[in-house]
Amino acid sequence: MEGNAGTAVEHKTELVAEGCNEALIDGLMIDAQNLKKKNIKQEKFKKERVVIAQERVDRLNKVYTLVKPISEIAQIIYSDDAVQLAKYSLPKPKSSQNSADDLIES
Repeated sequence: MEGNAGTAVEHKTELVAEGCNEALIDGLMIDAQNLKKKNIKQEKFKKERVVIAQERVDRLNKVYTLVKPISEIAQIIYSDDAVQLAKYSLPKPKSSQNSADDLIES
């Protein structure tokens, strides 16, 4: 983008003579620099995303560790009351095979 903006600035007189807006040409380099800054910021975020995702998984695992015993107790207490049991039941994994792959923990 900066290369294109530089070329436009180099040929500004010809472009204006052909009817191109002068303010548009002047703004191209600023837009190119802003785009470059935003691209760098996005690339930094993409590198940090792994860390952010891991932190999110860790937090969810802590919540799961706290809530799992409550769900297990509710299954004993409300075994004959489906409505109450549903309030305390945890969502089932998609595979529902109770395999090691179903664990949320990382």
